[in-house]
Amino acid sequence: MQRTRTSHARFSHDSIASLGYDWSRIGGSEGSGRYPRAIYLPETTADVAAAVQESVLLQRPLRIRGKGHSSNDLVVSDRGALLCTERLSAIGRLDAEAGTITVQSGVTVGTLEERLAESGFGLPVAPDHPDISVGGYASAGGLGPASHRFGLFADTVAAAEYVDWSGRVTRLSRSGDPTALRRLLGGVGRHGVITELTCDVIAIDKRATVLRNDRRVTRDFASFARICTAFATDPADAQYARGVWLDAGERKPRVGQLSIYHDAPGARRGRARNAVSYGALHRVGRLCSALPPGPAAAVKAAGSLAGMIASPRYASVRNIELFTDAVIDHTVGDPARTLVAVAPVETLEAAFHALYERCVELRERERCVTFISIHFKGIRSAYLAGGSEPRRYGELMLILGVDPARMTDPLLDGLVADVDRLCVEHEAFRLLHTKTGSDPRVDPNSRYVGVPQAA
Repeated sequence: MQRTRTSHARFSHDSIASLGYDWSRIGGSEGSGRYPRAIYLPETTADVAAAVQESVLLQRPLRIRGKGHSSNDLVVSDRGALLCTERLSAIGRLDAEAGTITVQSGVTVGTLEERLAESGFGLPVAPDHPDISVGGYASAGGLGPASHRFGLFADTVAAAEYVDWSGRVTRLSRSGDPTALRRLLGGVGRHGVITELTCDVIAIDKRATVLRNDRRVTRDFASFARICTAFATDPADAQYARGVWLDAGERKPRVGQLSIYHDAPGARRGRARNAVSYGALHRVGRLCSALPPGPAAAVKAAGSLAGMIASPRYASVRNIELFTDAVIDHTVGDPARTLVAVAPVETLEAAFHALYERCVELRERERCVTFISIHFKGIRSAYLAGGSEPRRYGELMLILGVDPARMTDPLLDGLVADVDRLCVEHEAFRLLHTKTGSDPRVDPNSRYVGVPQAA
């Protein structure tokens, strides 16, 4: 298996060795791997149905694996069966008039974006990591820096085909039964294997379209929470946006910035500045992957601070979307744990403070956390709202550097439980991340579980 690009050059998702691991390896959880006894490589929906039916007959649980970016034991199968969507890779015809394209679920977002770019189109919502499969992205809901305009990736799926866990093939559409479609999307595989998606597209040249960054920087966390909440509540004419708070620890930098990108008509100078600025940041990212661990961690820290806080004034849409992936190698430096909360704007500022204070308290008490960063995106989503009318939210992605010797499983379990409790308190959801609890009140897909499947 081949790949053309990766943000984590110290390991590859596309190898036999990778099949025993999931995304938790960036948290230092390498171990000996949990390898499957049987692997299915379907190329058609009929192949998927046959694999599911065989697994039922053999009473052998089947796990779905796209590119292995999920954690929570979702994409590994210890001596069980694994269905890899790698070869579900067909891309259908672009329907420019309808503004959609139909693809098989194993196609990566990056590959789909490259195909769309040939015709002057792109996805409305795209992730930092272009090597995520479209099926995996839809299964997790999917966020991007334009989610304040278009919602989750799940909100931009017009139709889907899947094989349920009895082996039955079902097709759903937004126009036919939007509630049943939402039941499937964001379900992280609980309802079956997604085999095909019809995705919304927009007319855009993501490489050539350069936007101006209205950057807002503060060293006060309360100010950071306030400006992010204000943006999530009313993003006005912003095209893209992303924020980050970085707390590197005692006597180290604590600073946040919100980058809000607006149209910059005729910005010839802006295109040149985009090329120079991001060229330098991308070189930092590649250098991190090439250096030994000690120097690489130092370069990553400097690059993170320069790139994420002093974010370039002009950026192409492609560089905005792929910012984190292109600049930071997640396998360099302190192992990380990631927890994602999504709060409605009415409680967003309070959720900012509650979650941050919990992380700071854990660091001070147990000395198991080395740095605290909070990545922010605005969201306008009907999927999260549970109905046809969208509602505004803010994503709070907690990325914690940890000392693996001190961050024990009981401490991590306690943090997860506390984040769940705070989410319930602030009417927030939790999306897929390092470790997920079982409280249905924080799972947006749980509201759709009782929805009957379409015939």
